[in-house]
Amino acid sequence: MKKNKRYEISYKDAIYKWNKDFINFKTTVEVERTKEIIGQERAVQAIKLGLGLDGMGYNIFVIGLSGTGRTTTIQTMVSKIASKQENPGDWCYVYNFEDPNSPKALHLGAGEGTKLAQAMDRLVETLKVILPSVITSESFQREKKNLQEKFKEKERKIASEFEELLKEKQFTIVQVQMEMGTRSIPMPLIKGKVVDINEIDKLEKEGILKSEDIKKINKDYEDLVSKLENTLLELKEIQNEFEKQFKILIHNVFKPILNQFFTELKMQFPQEEVKNYFDEVQKNILRDPEPFLKSQEEREKKKEDLFLPYKVNVIVDNKMTKGRPIIIEHNPSYVNLFGTIERSFEGRFTSKTDFMQIRAGSLLKANGGYLVANFNDLIQEPGVWHSLKRALRNEKVYILPEDNYFFAPPSQLRPEPIDLKVKVILIGDIATYQLAYYLDEDFKKIFKVLSEFDSSMDCTKENFQSFVQLLAKIIDEENLKNFTAEAVLKVAEYSMKLAGRKGKLSTRFDAVADIMREAHYWAKEEKNDLVEEKNVIKAIREREKRHSLTDDKIKEMILQNILNIETEGKKVGQVNGLTVYDLGYYSFGKPVKITANVSLGQDSIINIEREADLAGNIFKKGSLILAGYLRQTFTKDKPLSINASICFEQSYGEIEGDSASCAEFYALLSAISNVPVRQDIAVTGSMNQKGLVQAVGGINEKIEGFFNLVKEKTLKGTEGVIIPKANLGDLILKEEVLKEIKNGRFHIWAIENITEGVEILFGIPAGKKKKNGQFPNNSLFAKIDKVLQENSKLWKKYK
Repeated sequence: MKKNKRYEISYKDAIYKWNKDFINFKTTVEVERTKEIIGQERAVQAIKLGLGLDGMGYNIFVIGLSGTGRTTTIQTMVSKIASKQENPGDWCYVYNFEDPNSPKALHLGAGEGTKLAQAMDRLVETLKVILPSVITSESFQREKKNLQEKFKEKERKIASEFEELLKEKQFTIVQVQMEMGTRSIPMPLIKGKVVDINEIDKLEKEGILKSEDIKKINKDYEDLVSKLENTLLELKEIQNEFEKQFKILIHNVFKPILNQFFTELKMQFPQEEVKNYFDEVQKNILRDPEPFLKSQEEREKKKEDLFLPYKVNVIVDNKMTKGRPIIIEHNPSYVNLFGTIERSFEGRFTSKTDFMQIRAGSLLKANGGYLVANFNDLIQEPGVWHSLKRALRNEKVYILPEDNYFFAPPSQLRPEPIDLKVKVILIGDIATYQLAYYLDEDFKKIFKVLSEFDSSMDCTKENFQSFVQLLAKIIDEENLKNFTAEAVLKVAEYSMKLAGRKGKLSTRFDAVADIMREAHYWAKEEKNDLVEEKNVIKAIREREKRHSLTDDKIKEMILQNILNIETEGKKVGQVNGLTVYDLGYYSFGKPVKITANVSLGQDSIINIEREADLAGNIFKKGSLILAGYLRQTFTKDKPLSINASICFEQSYGEIEGDSASCAEFYALLSAISNVPVRQDIAVTGSMNQKGLVQAVGGINEKIEGFFNLVKEKTLKGTEGVIIPKANLGDLILKEEVLKEIKNGRFHIWAIENITEGVEILFGIPAGKKKKNGQFPNNSLFAKIDKVLQENSKLWKKYK
């Protein structure tokens, strides 16, 4: 056992020693509140580069664990830059008088969009009063009357000439009822009475008219019908000419009035495209002033909005935005991102839409600025990713109608596309980034800047002080009680455990903040003025207790021997390995019984988990390494004449990782040599083909898991865990574990080579080959070598 002491670590090796220079405060009241982003220098530099470059495709993809401050960092950095940049202004849609189905887009200065919409509303209301008053004025009515008299005179002259002709031919005009209404027809007068032209032939038979008279009357009838049609056409032309002249009169009267209004508007909105819009509006009003001349009652009878063409739809309003806009889209659906054209339903199955129902999405609202979205959320929405790529590639946004309405016909409205200049920042994880990078050719062209957020940072004096300043900032923002220096150290220790290594602090600040909030709660329950160390410890314990139901159930099954784990005595071919159960929100370690059986055979080592397809690829690799080491060590002068099987007993799910390869190897060595293994020691570690022991993950959970079990079974003082020496820097153990290590009642051995663990588990050295190729007597490897030699001889007999 004395030899074992050289592999056993001391209490001082197990704990983390805080540098006294780090602690320059008694409570967080004295600590300056940080305003900087900490622990993410690499990520910050990448974001700065992406924000500083305006070239095509220099959008930013941010990866890192949730809670590392990705979104907060982006908001902070982008806000600083955006607030100093020029506001990109507003976007509006207006009526297209040449093509009503293609509304025009107007770009104005910040706040100008609302002003334009209000100005147009005022203009319409003003013209609804002024234009009717103009045409009811005495001067206008006089000109209108003169114009009417002029054309009435022409009508009277034409009508008089036709009447004279009727009189001369002894005809009159009769209104005849037809299917399509009444019609004016010339009819002859015979002896002062109107006779139907179709009945004229009867008069000859009656002797009233002669044949020559009948012929003349029929000829006159045809001439008069033709003349009547020409007369009506002339009268229609006169009427048309009157209406034309009347419109010219109205145009000439309204134009100077409208010129005055639109001159003032053009002074308010000097942009060329807005001036062109005003010209189109003025032309349309002069072309069709009728809506302005109708009474309110007449307008209300109309179902449609007569003044719709003169409205302005402000789809992006940046009047309240300081600098460039920053839009964080939490729900990047197609409509939320790209906008839509809404419908209004007039009945159960009928709907309509117009340019005033165009709605901008977050991409347009961020136009000229920055859009932040989660990549994993975005790619789950149908059509969004391809549409976003197309928009960024073409630098244009098309707002399309959402034609997903049952029985509704597709909308004909196709608004003019809007030029897009936006910096898109996507937040995701490394797996989706790599997948998109290799499978999507456009991805690498559009997102050229990668910003990787680290999950930990070095616990230097500078970083520690920044960390404490961040805690102080959280205290202020969350309105928490201030922490004592000892409580801060305990929070930092918790952060270190999250980071998984001594000398590192986790940058998952959301998890750190959770512990602070919970520690504040327990301090408040105890009515403390400050959060003390014991409050932080209780917060950590209570959190574990809330999440440890599965852990407790498994431990209960072990204590009741439902799961067979032995922690006393020695057994042949049986070793306690250590596994980690990761539930996502909570992870814990538990021992697992690993057994090995050996028989005479020919170089066959079977892993039962592998054969039953319950093993991952890394686990399979670890199992194959065992055979490699055995062949190198024992079979240079003889075959490996064994058949062996290794099994994780009472394990029913898939096993992954190679951290049990050391435990498997010790179980196999015990089975071959028939030398028993200590059951009060658990083993974790990965070995390579040369016998070197490599670091594994979850080292603290594994140690604490075995400790919790032997503590429940009554700790006798001999129990412990063998770990890789490479994991010493990862030890951040609970106080109760450290206490028992300090008292010599729980042990941790750290080994570098597989042979070092042999002495601890078997009580005899592994043995190193001498020059004569033999292992030392009473060594484990000598016993194994002897068994293999005997098996080789036996195998030859059965071969």
